[in-house]
Amino acid sequence: MNRLLCLLVILFGLNIGQTYGQKKKISFQNTPFVEVLQQIEQAQITPTFNYAPDLVQEFIFTGVLDLEQDNYLNKLLYDTNLDFEIHQKSILLFVEEKKDWRICGTIIDQEFKSPLAFATIISDDHLAGTQSNEQGFFDFSCKAYKNQTIQISYLGYQSKRFDLRKLQDCPKIYLEIDGDLLGQEIIVTDYLLDGITEGAAYSEVEMNYDQLSKSHSVVEHDILKTTQFLPGITSIDESASNIQIRGGTADQNLILWEGNTIYNPGHFFGMISAINPFVVDKVEVYKGVFDPRFDNRVGGIIDMSLQDSISTQIKAGAGSTLSESHAYLDVPLLDNTLSILASGRHSLSPWLGSPTIGKYADKVFQATRVSDQQEDVDLGFLDAEQFQQFYDWNAKLIFRPTKRMTFKTGYFTSSNQFNYDATIFEERLFTRDDVYFQTIAFNASLAVQVSPKWETTFAFVQSYYQNDYNFIFIEEEEPLYSNSVFNDIDDQSWKWENRFFVSPSLSFQLGYDYNYKDVNFNFFIEEEDEPDYEDMNFVEAHFHNAYGAFNYEKKNLRIDGGLRLTYYQEEERAVASPRLNLQYALRPHLKLKAATGVFYQFISQLQQFGENDLGVDNPVWIISRTETDSAQKANKLSAGLVYHHKGWLLDVEAYRHYISGLNTINPIFNSSVNLFEEFETGSSESIGLDVLFKKRWNPYTIWFNYSLSRVKFFFPTIVEDGFAATNDQRHNFSIVNSFKYKSWNFALSGQYRTGLPYSVPVGIMGMYNDLYFENFNNYRLADYIRLDFNIHYRFGIKDTRLKGEFSASIVNLFNRTNPFSREYFVEDDEEIASISFVEKGLLQRTPSVLIRFYW
Repeated sequence: MNRLLCLLVILFGLNIGQTYGQKKKISFQNTPFVEVLQQIEQAQITPTFNYAPDLVQEFIFTGVLDLEQDNYLNKLLYDTNLDFEIHQKSILLFVEEKKDWRICGTIIDQEFKSPLAFATIISDDHLAGTQSNEQGFFDFSCKAYKNQTIQISYLGYQSKRFDLRKLQDCPKIYLEIDGDLLGQEIIVTDYLLDGITEGAAYSEVEMNYDQLSKSHSVVEHDILKTTQFLPGITSIDESASNIQIRGGTADQNLILWEGNTIYNPGHFFGMISAINPFVVDKVEVYKGVFDPRFDNRVGGIIDMSLQDSISTQIKAGAGSTLSESHAYLDVPLLDNTLSILASGRHSLSPWLGSPTIGKYADKVFQATRVSDQQEDVDLGFLDAEQFQQFYDWNAKLIFRPTKRMTFKTGYFTSSNQFNYDATIFEERLFTRDDVYFQTIAFNASLAVQVSPKWETTFAFVQSYYQNDYNFIFIEEEEPLYSNSVFNDIDDQSWKWENRFFVSPSLSFQLGYDYNYKDVNFNFFIEEEDEPDYEDMNFVEAHFHNAYGAFNYEKKNLRIDGGLRLTYYQEEERAVASPRLNLQYALRPHLKLKAATGVFYQFISQLQQFGENDLGVDNPVWIISRTETDSAQKANKLSAGLVYHHKGWLLDVEAYRHYISGLNTINPIFNSSVNLFEEFETGSSESIGLDVLFKKRWNPYTIWFNYSLSRVKFFFPTIVEDGFAATNDQRHNFSIVNSFKYKSWNFALSGQYRTGLPYSVPVGIMGMYNDLYFENFNNYRLADYIRLDFNIHYRFGIKDTRLKGEFSASIVNLFNRTNPFSREYFVEDDEEIASISFVEKGLLQRTPSVLIRFYW
């Protein structure tokens, strides 16, 4: 009996212990924190939790808590920003203070096992972040709660999120291609290089210029020259600003900085871009059809913008090339609320004798007064001095008072000045040429997120451009002759734009743009006390623009469509500009694309008054007027395909651009061609095929660009049939080789182009000995061949944020003579007039060096 009683007592005790043990382990599944704490209090006698309800209401918990273990509270609070303190029989819950954390790692492509440079690493609260360097490594410090999540993203790859506590030991992080986004190849990343994407709205090509300039040696530190790597974009005179896009002329392109039109985007007569490349974040390039929000051009679009995010840490940089020095500073003024970016460049002193500037000058001033008088200067018959300088600076301020409101304002200015003085001692003659260009741009915008599906933006942009040329001829301190040409533009726009996000696949855009242009062009000639002043063009133009657009995107299909309505108030004329872009993924890695649209342009350049007495080409801008000329109208059509898979890329696109409304005072003819008619109208047709082929074998990349095109002018009153345009180059081929070894980059590129057409006069006629032409552009110059080499080295200073880069290039490595213009003229020094010509060549062998430091 006693034994039985003892057995019952033991079994009862075990049962009680088992029951009690079960209460010590509690399972939860997506349970609100309040319920979790209540169950813990019920399972134990002593602890009572003290907390403010609003501290825990956003948290849930999933897992098993063993209340017998001392660290069960740490496990419970692991994914929260809460901490605890035990006071006798109560447990106090509270928000912990932010701590200093060091976060680091290396980001790698899962397929190629290559580092992903300039991936974005940012905390979920957007208060801290950085980018990976050229080796894919990142390292930064931040103040954060222990439950802070870090997001790592790279365009075209699946983003990953990590608890910051898992990034303390600098792990390797592998990112995979985002199959949902890129499996159907609507958007192509790594288009030419990683940092260039193709296939977004209207098949634009987008350049992450900050990433490109820091990771690839083939990328020039000149934005406009970098765009010329794309098929269908070239510069027939090797300048930065005189860009031809699919057979168009430079004045048919719209160059934008932060939404401002830049009418003169070049320094030193266009040889250098006027936009500081070291602060540009993104460049969008449209070669054909473009978004309805863009206005008043029939060519292409190059849209440059600075960063739109508020800086979280001070960034700065400074350096120099053989043509200019530069610096920038990016400063956060209020955490996550206010930051300002400022930068500037200035030409080097001419006393330094830069070989790069010297080669640019040889090209620019050939067959001008500067080069014509050089022999007399060398012989001592004439004393000549020249002075040139340029500078640009810009600033951008971003203010975000709330999460739904952002105010931005920016300012840009550039200036170019050139003076040439010549003195003949014996005859006491003096001449002076002054050339001055200035651009000023200002913008301000306020963006408001009215709701998760509606964003509205109010903006004001103003661009001012001045082009001033003055020449004076003095004999014995008495002015005998003077000539002045003045051209300025005041371009202002008030804009209101709304974006509606109906669903993840469908969005709409509605906007209104009131644009005012004030264009002044006049010249003044004074000879032997007989002044002649003519105001050739002083026009105010008011444009009312309304536009709407939509975007539909569903994995293997993207449709962009829109309509722009423009009313030209002074001419009481309304035009409609519809456009449509389709992209369809026929199968994984292969997509088809097609686009069409109608475009108008009401401002253009004059050529006749564009060559000044100095002899340097300098076209001026005018507003189109129906009494003399009509607006240009373009009809565009293109279709093609893109194949992109495992490092292979093939992009083929055919196009046809037909532009009406051209005239003989536009910059389409060589200046020596005299048509004997004051004004003729005509059209142009550009038909072509752009092909891009690229293959990447890490660390080697090669690509080929080939453009087959035909550009013709049609002026029935001059020539019955069409004739080759001045910028017609049937074959344009380039090859680029890039090899990367550790921190070194090597690049070798070659270019071949068909020679440009030119016209040959058949005789001299008239009392003024004018050249007479029967045919136009029926001869061609020698073909263009050029080979360039570049070496690039990037380095970091140990235990600091300071980084640096060094780059050295040689343009036209074999010093080949490439002509780009032949102009005929009449020599009438003798009794019998004769015809001669001058042929202008492009750059000879030209060195270029860059060194800069940044952090």
